[in-house]
Amino acid sequence: MNNNDNNTNQIFEQQNDTNYVSFDEYGNINDTNKKKKSDLWAKLASLLFAVLLWFYVAGIQSPNEEQTFSDIPVALTELPENSGLSVISGYDTMVNVTLSGKRSDLMKIKSTDIKPYVDLSGVTHAGEIPLSISVKPISGVSVAGVNPGMVYAYIDKTTTKSIPVEVDYTGGTTDKDIIIDELIPSQKSITIKGPAETIEKVAGAVVFLDIGFVDRSFEVREKISLVDVNRKVITNPYITLSISEMKVTVNINKYKTVPIKLKTSGVVAAENISYTIDPAEVTISGESGAVDSVEYIETELVDETKVDGESTYQLKLSLPENVSAKLDKETVKVDISLKNNASKVVTLTADNLFPSNENQRYEVSLISEFLNVNLRGDTKELSKYKTNQIYAQYDVSAVSDTGIIKLPVKITLPNSEKIYVSGDYYIEVESKLIKKK
Repeated sequence: MNNNDNNTNQIFEQQNDTNYVSFDEYGNINDTNKKKKSDLWAKLASLLFAVLLWFYVAGIQSPNEEQTFSDIPVALTELPENSGLSVISGYDTMVNVTLSGKRSDLMKIKSTDIKPYVDLSGVTHAGEIPLSISVKPISGVSVAGVNPGMVYAYIDKTTTKSIPVEVDYTGGTTDKDIIIDELIPSQKSITIKGPAETIEKVAGAVVFLDIGFVDRSFEVREKISLVDVNRKVITNPYITLSISEMKVTVNINKYKTVPIKLKTSGVVAAENISYTIDPAEVTISGESGAVDSVEYIETELVDETKVDGESTYQLKLSLPENVSAKLDKETVKVDISLKNNASKVVTLTADNLFPSNENQRYEVSLISEFLNVNLRGDTKELSKYKTNQIYAQYDVSAVSDTGIIKLPVKITLPNSEKIYVSGDYYIEVESKLIKKK
């Protein structure tokens, strides 16, 4: 091969150096780069094997190591049954626990796997008692140390106490006219049991509610918290409550002031009835939907036909369902008088008096065939009304004995929209047994 060929091969090698391809003097591809790659993979495999071998030796074949776990809570076992004792302090003790074992086993342990405890089964009297702390066995490792290794538990006599329940809340309503009226717990009191010294500090029970912003009544169930006289929460796992949660009814009401109107039978035209009510308005409350639909509140029904001149009544209010009224008294004072209203006394005779129904046992006869009746109504209409139109009935079937008896009289006034009978009327009759034939 001449020099020109050598130069050509060198140039070709340089141009293809980046592609890791070269040729020998006979034009064949060199495999040097392939060998280099093969050597690299072998080295990497050797390194990986060495690392795995080290972990094996360190984790399995190496001697035991120690690891300390900090701030592990200590559990106190139950006191002897019927001992009459309770724990006041010592239940909130935290310790550091040192474990010994192979690295691979220690690496598997979590703080929650470690269970230090104090055995109270041997406690028989009250007082401050030193007790050693033990740790429940953990597979693969051993306990090398507990710090501190002892707890001073304060043991007291057990007592019971009945305490009142209150409800405290945060939150509000969605409208200024809507008010949180009442928060009613399902029980007014509960019973607690525990160490006498701690029980003595408990002033009451509180159900704390976060109601957010509401617009209607609801019920909720929440846990009960114990508080001292300063409403600071008292926590002691050895205090037991008769119930731990309580249902609370939260009454959310809307308030509204509306006028009071007189309710009458409608016999006398409204424009002829004059009245005043004290108080003239009333504040009502209830669910938003019920209150929003109320424009006024009526009194109980008044029969205006019994009003003679000026009359005064003490009347209750007729409230819609689910609506209540805020009043100083149960009734309101109503003064009523009638306008354009005259009275006239007419005498009914036997022509106007008729028995109704029948009586199979008694013979009934009128003692007096005259009955004075007071008519009232529109002045003009009353002056024109004729007595012979009046129809009066007495029910003889109501007679159940012999002698002189008073029977109620039902008086009908045909064609008298603006005239009515004022008052109640009775007629005397005599009853006799019907003789059997």
